[in-house]
Amino acid sequence: MFKNTLLVGASVLGAVILLAQGGPSQFHATLEPTNEIPAVSGTAAGTFTATLQNNDTELAYEFNYSGLSGAPTQAHIHFGQTFANGAVVYWICGSTANPPQGGTVTICPQAKDGKVTGIIRAANIVAATTQGISAGDFAKILEAIRDGNTYVNIHTVQSPGGEARGQLRPGGGSNDGTDDGDGQGKGNSKGKGKGGD
Repeated sequence: MFKNTLLVGASVLGAVILLAQGGPSQFHATLEPTNEIPAVSGTAAGTFTATLQNNDTELAYEFNYSGLSGAPTQAHIHFGQTFANGAVVYWICGSTANPPQGGTVTICPQAKDGKVTGIIRAANIVAATTQGISAGDFAKILEAIRDGNTYVNIHTVQSPGGEARGQLRPGGGSNDGTDDGDGQGKGNSKGKGKGGD
């Protein structure tokens, strides 16, 4: 009984600390081809992990991808739910044919497997005016990330609309007990059991 009370107390304390800080500070996405809309059949995979820093004004991230059909043309964070495509709000990387925007200068490693690291700042947020996002509105994007309303995807010549996609969610990764769209969550609006990235 005492052990259960201690565990509940620790959980409540953790929740209070998160609320006092404004919310979660670690985020992740697991990218898969079947999460694209429409779905893609392929071997592409990826992970995106990020941590807030500098008084919640910057998001440091690491993006890893593998198994692409060819070199990536671009990779982004989009403002959109699991069941919809949304506008680009941050460029992770681009290519010479599709140069990055929003002050991001990173060129995607031109291989089927690669890694990109960076820091998202207000200056890097690009406008999605039809969705109510102004250029530089880091606070609104952070709110969307915390609510699970952003996703990461990577594009190739073969799949210009996106070859692999994953919903960006609070938590440090698939072993932290949070839903990362692997079927352990509440499902998507299409009534499927999958968390739907």
